[in-house]
Amino acid sequence: MNIIKYIVGIDGGGTKTNLEVRYFENLNSPYEILEKEKMNFKTGPLNVKNLSSGSLKMAVVEMINFLKGLEGGLEACEMIAIGTAGASNSEIVNSIKKEFSQNGYNGELVIVGDDITALKGGLSGRAGAVLISGTGSICTGIDSKGESLRSGGWGYLIDDTGSGYAIGRDILSQVVRENDGRSVKSILTKLVYEKLKISSIPELIAYVYSENTGKNDIAALAPLLVDGIANSDKASVDICNKAVLDLCNLAEAVVHNLDTAEPELMLSGSILTKLLPVRERFLEIFISRNKNVKIREPEHSAETGAILIGAEHINNTV
Repeated sequence: MNIIKYIVGIDGGGTKTNLEVRYFENLNSPYEILEKEKMNFKTGPLNVKNLSSGSLKMAVVEMINFLKGLEGGLEACEMIAIGTAGASNSEIVNSIKKEFSQNGYNGELVIVGDDITALKGGLSGRAGAVLISGTGSICTGIDSKGESLRSGGWGYLIDDTGSGYAIGRDILSQVVRENDGRSVKSILTKLVYEKLKISSIPELIAYVYSENTGKNDIAALAPLLVDGIANSDKASVDICNKAVLDLCNLAEAVVHNLDTAEPELMLSGSILTKLLPVRERFLEIFISRNKNVKIREPEHSAETGAILIGAEHINNTV
């Protein structure tokens, strides 16, 4: 008699964590897991970038308690696969594993980057690439042999081109250059002052360099481009075009090295999915430069991508 087991897929984010469970009896192929019914659970941030905040522990405790209440409890859990930022950092990986172990789970646990789970879920496990632009940016690909390719994603201090942070920084740079007379006036100074509830450059500098201001706060200024472009503001259009060209270069560095004549590219992250001027301009320029690339909408979530990764690990060890 086959024992019913389940796989857990987790998309661990900085603001929320999404968990998915799929039961199975046996898997002849890892892709069969996509045909199984799913259950979902949400909790707080799996904040691996600030381990001292305590949010990692709280999120793990809530997820473990949820799994204990399922049919078969923790004993029926065959695999937990997690996608999260910082997966290449051994300290972060060890901290996540420690929390799960201390809360009663000692089974198989796989941790990969959230770009990998987004790609796996978005293309249902097919070879291809995902371009992500949110607070940061990265392009990740997987070829037909299962080999990974990567462009960008090296952090906001030296990279993250075309990201929300990069756009926000460029907006602030425009504001101070306007003030100095190094650039023509634009609507961006007014928009930034209104957004931050300030009225002078000294107040702006105090905000930017405050220890309470992080990269997320700078990235939160990116949507100001929408109003700027709607008002035919040249500086806003220039910043948008710069971000788009940077994102095109990120994606092309990966898709041009995929071993297929018509590679698939999925777009992800708030800048490419919600900031319409950037999205529309990106599609216009990228498609004109790469007519063989097929732009795809996500077919499944990142947590489903984690489920698929878990199924692949099980299938490879059977």
